[in-house]
Amino acid sequence: MSQEIQTPSSGNETPAKRRNGEALRSAILDRIQGETRSGAPGLSAYQVGMIFGIHPTTARFHLEHLVKQGRLIRHQAETAGANSPNSHKSGRGRPSIIYTPADQEQAREDMIASLCIALESSIADPQARVESALEAGRTWGRHLSNREHRPAGGSSPSNPSGPPLNVLENLGFRPEPIGEDQRSCYLTACPFMDDALAHPIICTIHLGMIQGIMAGRGLRTRTRLEPLASPKGCLLEVQTSNKAIDKD
Repeated sequence: MSQEIQTPSSGNETPAKRRNGEALRSAILDRIQGETRSGAPGLSAYQVGMIFGIHPTTARFHLEHLVKQGRLIRHQAETAGANSPNSHKSGRGRPSIIYTPADQEQAREDMIASLCIALESSIADPQARVESALEAGRTWGRHLSNREHRPAGGSSPSNPSGPPLNVLENLGFRPEPIGEDQRSCYLTACPFMDDALAHPIICTIHLGMIQGIMAGRGLRTRTRLEPLASPKGCLLEVQTSNKAIDKD
């Protein structure tokens, strides 16, 4: 689950003119998850359109995309009176369809929490626990590096010595580069926010993941990740050594 770092507003969302499709779907999913945690049965395409300032047809397109990904489920809303505040308008007398989070999303969060608890409880020494979390993250990062998209011809990423912006974007962190050299960035969202707040060791795993990606590029780096460093989000800094390393 990808969550904005900034404190969400209680009203409607900013119109989604400049959001790409994946960012908008992530925001829609977050909103529906928040509504259901507050006791709502879900949201309809009409309601999502009103919240995000988009046409209901556009909202339905993104909702159905999330259904295909297995992140939402679609079902018919319970009948409500026309004047009921919980009425789900769908137009032209069609049965109202609402969307709710899939059970597997909660299962994913439960699995992450269980793994974190196991790691935290099985290693008594704090430093050894940190090293284990970093190594787990590095293994993940090397795997991501092997899958990293490269242009035709097998050339390297456009800025191989900077933060892995494309990988972080695809994972839902929404990186925002700082300065022209792109040696640092803010991670303005986190797909593991709820889990990270409960288990800060997740941030250590993420640091190891970034180290693993850079090592997978054959680069020796000094990487620093400061969780929630500013209202924009977490601060990531990557300094590259002149000496490359051999890939595993």
